[in-house]
Amino acid sequence: MLKAHEKSNFSHQIAVLLSHRTLYLLQLFIIWLVLSIGYNLILSLLGTDYFTSFSIIYSLCSTVVLGLSFAYLAKKTPKNAEIPPCPRDSIYDQGIIIVIALVQGFYYLAMYSYYADAITHVHALFLFLWRLPENLLYILVLILLKDKLPALFLYLIFTAIAILYLISQQQRLVFDSFDIILLLWLSMLLLGCILSLFFLKRNHSHRQPTRIPCDLSSAPNSVIRNNTTAHATIENMKKSNNKQSDQDNSISDPTHGCATTVLSCTTCIYCTPTQPVDPYTSNHLRFAHQIASMNAWVWNIQKSHFEINSKPGLALLSPDNEKFQQLIHPDDRADYRHAMKQHLLGKTPRFEMIYRLRSGEDWHWIQDIGQVTQRDQQNNPIKMIGLFRDFQQEQNDQAQLKLGSIIFHKLKESVFILDQHLRYLQINSCYEKLLGLDKEHVVGQYLFHLCSKNEYIAQQHHQLIIEKLRQDGEYAGEITEKLASGKELVLRLRINAIRDEQQQISHYVGIISDLTQQKQQEQRVRYLENYDLLTNLPNRFYFNLKLNHYISSTSAIQRFALIRIRIDRFGVYNELNNQLLGDGLIQLVAQRLNHLCQNVQLLAYLNNDDFAIIYELDNAPVYIQQFLDKLFAELKIPYHLYDSEHILNFSIGVALYPEHGQHVDELNNNAQYALYEAQRIGGNAIRYYHNHDHFISNDQRSLKYDLQQVLIRNQLVVYYQPKICSLTQSLYGFEALVRWQHPIRGLIPPALFIPMAEESSLISDIGKFVISESCKQLKQWRLMGYNQIHISVNIVAQQILRGELLKDIDSALAEYGIAGEQLELELTESSLLDQSDAVLELLNNLKQRGINFSLDDFGRGYSSLSYLAQYPIDILKIDKAFIAKIGHAKDEAIVDAIIAMGDALDMIMVAEGVETAAQVEYLKSRGCYILQGFYFAKPLSAAESSAYLKQFKLDNQNKTNG
Repeated sequence: MLKAHEKSNFSHQIAVLLSHRTLYLLQLFIIWLVLSIGYNLILSLLGTDYFTSFSIIYSLCSTVVLGLSFAYLAKKTPKNAEIPPCPRDSIYDQGIIIVIALVQGFYYLAMYSYYADAITHVHALFLFLWRLPENLLYILVLILLKDKLPALFLYLIFTAIAILYLISQQQRLVFDSFDIILLLWLSMLLLGCILSLFFLKRNHSHRQPTRIPCDLSSAPNSVIRNNTTAHATIENMKKSNNKQSDQDNSISDPTHGCATTVLSCTTCIYCTPTQPVDPYTSNHLRFAHQIASMNAWVWNIQKSHFEINSKPGLALLSPDNEKFQQLIHPDDRADYRHAMKQHLLGKTPRFEMIYRLRSGEDWHWIQDIGQVTQRDQQNNPIKMIGLFRDFQQEQNDQAQLKLGSIIFHKLKESVFILDQHLRYLQINSCYEKLLGLDKEHVVGQYLFHLCSKNEYIAQQHHQLIIEKLRQDGEYAGEITEKLASGKELVLRLRINAIRDEQQQISHYVGIISDLTQQKQQEQRVRYLENYDLLTNLPNRFYFNLKLNHYISSTSAIQRFALIRIRIDRFGVYNELNNQLLGDGLIQLVAQRLNHLCQNVQLLAYLNNDDFAIIYELDNAPVYIQQFLDKLFAELKIPYHLYDSEHILNFSIGVALYPEHGQHVDELNNNAQYALYEAQRIGGNAIRYYHNHDHFISNDQRSLKYDLQQVLIRNQLVVYYQPKICSLTQSLYGFEALVRWQHPIRGLIPPALFIPMAEESSLISDIGKFVISESCKQLKQWRLMGYNQIHISVNIVAQQILRGELLKDIDSALAEYGIAGEQLELELTESSLLDQSDAVLELLNNLKQRGINFSLDDFGRGYSSLSYLAQYPIDILKIDKAFIAKIGHAKDEAIVDAIIAMGDALDMIMVAEGVETAAQVEYLKSRGCYILQGFYFAKPLSAAESSAYLKQFKLDNQNKTNG
């Protein structure tokens, strides 16, 4: 059974092969047979044995080649292949065959003429006629073959054998077996013809002829011509729709609608009559349609029957065309009707349409394509089939891709994509702008190849980044890159790996933020914080910071000199001239000092006419006195400014570390004492501070002795300077200022005795006295009816360090019954430097009592931004040195910056030292409303301040009544 089945399959393959060109093969076989027999009979009668033997050999070779060719074709033919109909061949193919056959025929005619001694014209004619059909047969076989090389190779081999045989023969041979060979050859031909006719007849017996008026053979190449596929598709659709018969409905108007939806491919299947279908092929076709999201439909127009394989999830009504067309988008409905009508009328080769179809609340894009496959004699459509598909998801995906592309290129950040080898695949426009290069110059380059290759440290850093990417799949950090163009950038770089389904790195995505301007701005802010704009020298804040560092145990400097330099009587000089001249002279002095102090640790400009130098003693190139002598002499050389010569004198005070102090305030005060001593004797002098007061006058010694008795003798008094709110013209509060009422010398300002008091614990006792007196005065004002007044009291570092401040304040508040909200503590800048944890704890405890804190003289000392964030500061007091210089652009810029900073931190701003109406208006315009200074009132005694309160209240009442 198995062998019989195999033979049947082989016969079927032969029949399929022959049926492709059945008409041509039959014609050529008959012509070749007749001419070959006739030619050989004539040659036998004429006695041309030579050509007869050659013909027999050549016929044998032709038989072998033809047989092998058909066997090869049969092997390549599928066993279950259907025998297709015989279409008409093109005139082009026929012309090619005839031309080649004529050329080869004339070639053989010439060859035979060369070897035949006595060939006649009759021989030549029969040779030509005999070779013509044979060559036609060979060319036809070669055209049918998909792979023409095997047949062409065999053809050339056997032709060469025949020619070689012809050349080698010197006598004419007669083969007695000619008749047997001829009969075998004819038998093979007849067997092929019989099999071809048999299977051709068998093929037609399974078919029911169907009239298809439209010529589908003229359809485009994309049209599928495989009837088996068409038949299988329709059978599957019918089977599917028989199971879903509840979806069937009639379509009344064949020219206006068809319940169709989308087609994924541009091919169309034309209908063939029903015949058995291989279920294996049918299932695969259905599976292929499902994968491609395609659905097939069949419309029997005359029977008004519509069948469709519904795609799951696609909302379709019953295929009533009017209801279906209501689902089509209004903008597409007219085009749909027009396209369908044109095709049903035969005006278009096929129906093809893309439209939107409602699915629930959404619109889905549908691609639909079909073709009428049967028409009646009046050319009316009978049946139409097609395919459709919903490609809304593709539209959504495309929209997402487009959106992603837009976002990628519109991002303000620089974004790039790398392949797994860290080569650029894509960059956005922001990155192009950052690099200053077009995308074409970047794509394909290695990650860091666009950076300068001359920086060894940068290359090492690049290698570390790459290693981290390989190991961790990510990198984030700040880098400084110098591009090949020479442009240097500070960048924040973030790179993350993208992994495929096998968790292998396929790409990298990077985001770059350009921090260059930000870093430059931060550097500028740091410069403004640490340097004076007028002189470009370190300011008081930076000076005190470095001084504290040098005094700390971590410093490598063991001994140094703190030198204070002041221009003698510069205030008077400045008043006699103008501010512009004074600033110009300060700049010239700063330049000369900067030139002379190349080997010092620090040169700073403190304020007004005050400079400071830190000079290391152990490793100094020259002795301190030699340095001071040269400095002193150089500073007195005249200064030339505005075509004038200006001669200035200087006073210099020197304190040595650690001999003259081991704390910042102590060393500063001692250097200040030495400076005062130089000025006291008339200036233009250098003085050192000595622990045994070698340079302190007898008057100063007497003053220090009297200071020890100041509290016992009750000689300290507290004055109160008002603070006014310029916005509401109300009294904001007072600042408590201590004065020494000496019985002989009179009222001594704090600048003279406070530094002396700071040398001992007396300063803490004085601070305790001021706190107590302030609370006592608040109680007195409360009895007078002023309950909302508060007083600010200055606190020095020693009060905090001794640890008695909290106890002193609690005692005073309790004694006079004062709420903590009425008390404000003004912290000196040096008090925030040491023991930050202890300071913070103390301030928090005081804060719990409702006490507010202000930072005094902000901008001159240790007014660091970190202190504002670390400590509970409520108020910032702008130093009077800046207020005095309002009218100068650079100083105004500092005032503006301090006010803006206070507003940003939600702090109250207080300006001290206000003396003119212009200063008041300027500060009001900048948002600083709490003002203090001689413009409003000088410091007042207790009695004067009470009278001031009454008068201020009366004035406000008069303004209100008026």
